Amino acid sequence: MRTSRQKLARVLLLLIAVSPMVCGLVMSAAFYDLISRLPPGCADGSTFTPADFTSPQVDLRPYWMPDYQEVRVPSRDAPLQIAAFWITADENPSDNPAAIIAHGYSACRCSLASLMPAGMTSQIRRRSIKPV
Repeated sequence: MRTSRQKLARVLLLLIAVSPMVCGLVMSAAFYDLISRLPPGCADGSTFTPADFTSPQVDLRPYWMPDYQEVRVPSRDAPLQIAAFWITADENPSDNPAAIIAHGYSACRCSLASLMPAGMTSQIRRRSIKPV
């Protein structure tokens, strides 16, 4: 009788010791899943493209990049794919082959915040390349 009570006490003690770790693990996994999920598309509803993005405050046409392709980049976690814009260099592609604009955790490839810096970089790159 004594040994069965001792076994029961040991099992209960083990459960009491292990249950906070198990609860912490389950809660951590649930929290990670919650914060790592991304909604499809752009959260702000942006539908701009590299060839056409606008702002009411300033003329952004000099930064437009008309030669682009919509591509899908395979993710490490199949079958996910990352939507992106592939923008080929205008001149001398061996030095500056391309720019890629992709979705991020809090950024969208179709948003002005992503496209305008890429367009500015593209314009600077076009100005700095001099024909030989």
